[in-house]
Amino acid sequence: MTRISNFDTRAVKPSVAILFDSVLFKRSGIGKNKEGFTMSPKGRTLLLSCLLATGLSAWLCVQRLNAQVLYGSVVGTVADQTGASVPGAHVTIINPLTGLKRETDTDSAGSYSIPNLPEGAYNLTASAKGFKPVTQTGIEVRIGAVVRLDVSVEVGAVTQEVTVQASAAVLQTEKSDVSTQLGTVAVQNLPTGFYRNYQYLVLLAPGAAANQGYTGSIGSTPERAIAIPMNGLGPASNSTRIDGAQSIFLWKPGGAALYVAPIESIQEVKITTNSYDPEKGMAGSAAMDVITKSGTNQLHGTAFWYHHNQHLASCEPFDQNCKWRVFDPTRARSKPKEILNDVGGNLGGPIKKNKLFFFANWDGVFERTTPDGRYAVPPVDMRSGDFSKYLGAKINQVAVDANGNVQYDTNGNPILVGPVMVPTSNGLG
Repeated sequence: MTRISNFDTRAVKPSVAILFDSVLFKRSGIGKNKEGFTMSPKGRTLLLSCLLATGLSAWLCVQRLNAQVLYGSVVGTVADQTGASVPGAHVTIINPLTGLKRETDTDSAGSYSIPNLPEGAYNLTASAKGFKPVTQTGIEVRIGAVVRLDVSVEVGAVTQEVTVQASAAVLQTEKSDVSTQLGTVAVQNLPTGFYRNYQYLVLLAPGAAANQGYTGSIGSTPERAIAIPMNGLGPASNSTRIDGAQSIFLWKPGGAALYVAPIESIQEVKITTNSYDPEKGMAGSAAMDVITKSGTNQLHGTAFWYHHNQHLASCEPFDQNCKWRVFDPTRARSKPKEILNDVGGNLGGPIKKNKLFFFANWDGVFERTTPDGRYAVPPVDMRSGDFSKYLGAKINQVAVDANGNVQYDTNGNPILVGPVMVPTSNGLG
């Protein structure tokens, strides 16, 4: 075993020795019977360079992890009709809505990889010398997913082109995570509860268990966040990321999200429940990734108004005096006022075509309710301390032992515990 003592560079590997020799540590006396080290200017410069390089590497790792959260990838091979790989083939992928374009060439094995693609539908074209260009359209790229697309090219002139409509993959073979993905159409059309909260869609994922409703009042969770247990684990283990940023309400235990994005602003929701990727290190139950919309080359907008009131709701199950159930006007009781209006709109479009886009969304919830409850209010005599007319006959209780036998005093009389007044309902209503 190699032993390093007092920075003896002769006993270590050459690469490490060069580093120590370059730093140029020098011994100097620091107090009596003590030894220390000072660093030369050359050594300080080298050490600072190493620290900067380490920080840059860590930053690049974080950027790579964020890319895995926000974007998807397309991988595959280019081969001819006999199955032989086609190295050097040029592969181009483009999003027709935003004009985003990425290009690459296949390696010696005919493989290609195009990472960091925003969610959306893409068209992919593969071309090689002596082969007909092939275009695959309608390739759906989802967040955090790897789409495998193997392209088969035919021998022919460059002026000829083959167009193929891509179909969705039945199985995800490039990643091991277990997830449920919901696009814009599903998010906007599936039932999402009273407050139109996309988090209700977590119930569609295998292993989700329905909770008791919202985790907090409007004051504590303004967006009415909900928390759902997953795979037998509590909601406190859930993790929510919006456009890659962690969204956790630190002051509200139970896994509630700090911000709940409006449904009209959501592009896609991915719910991962098992075999998480490294970037989901904070999740132990359900990891929810939410991607919001962005503008495209076309100007699009939406305006909406959702209304709810007490007349559109049924009676409470145990409210036997609801006027919709009782036709006796002396007993009928109207349902409490409950009016909710959810209004808003969004607009998105190009700032510079194929380069820069904008998207803005506004959503407002206006709610008016009347608390419903029946309460017993003490009458005047009770508030003044007079309970005489509310008490009935006196009942003298006797003491009994553990076996139920009546206990007697030394004179043979039953031991009385004390008189108990029998209350009546007179005047309490």
